[in-house]
Parts: sequence; structure tokens; C-alpha cells
Amino acid sequence: MNRCISAILLCFCMISFCFAQQKPYRITIKWNNEGSSCDGKMAYLTGFHGDEVQVYDSVVVRKGTSVFKGKNLPDGLYQVKAGNANPIHLVISESRKLTYWNDAPAHIEGS
Repeated sequence: MNRCISAILLCFCMISFCFAQQKPYRITIKWNNEGSSCDGKMAYLTGFHGDEVQVYDSVVVRKGTSVFKGKNLPDGLYQVKAGNANPIHLVISESRKLTYWNDAPAHIEGS
């Protein structure tokens, strides 16, 4: 009986730990000047991990805006690319909710 309770507690702790590690994100990109040429095209959020590039999310650009949102995004260096627009590089560490305007590289809002 004690082994059964211990096994259940261990499983519960492992599941709780897995959910606690998730880092939900919402990244909004306002393409502004290049937005009209990107409308209807796919935008990709890719991450760099060692020598590998991994696609984490993709969305269709609508009205010059891309909104990436999901349940988990590890800390790291990311790139957003849509159509012929210049790629945007982002470092994600603490904030997972941010808005970026590509015509003003210093203009980033996060929480």
C-alpha cells in the first residue's frame, strides 16, 4: 500500500514539475514599412540551439502584423522572418510577452 501511494505521489510531482517548466509566450511583430509586401505570407519564429535551427512557430502575416503565441518557448536567441523583409533577431530570457516594430529597432515593449 505504501509503495502504491509513493508511486502516485512521485507521478504527481513529476507531472507538476513538467507543467511548472512551461513558459507561455506572445510575440507580436509589426512589420510597418514592409508589412504590405508581407501580407498573406508566412512568418517563421526560429530558434538557434548550437548548430541547429529549429522552427518554433509560424503564422500568416495579416495587416502587417504577426502574432506568435504558444505554451512553451525556452530561453534563447530567436529570429523572425517573413517574405523579403529583413529578419528580426530577439533574445528571449525573462519576458515572453513583447511587441516589436521593425522600423524602429530600439522600440520593444515587454512585460
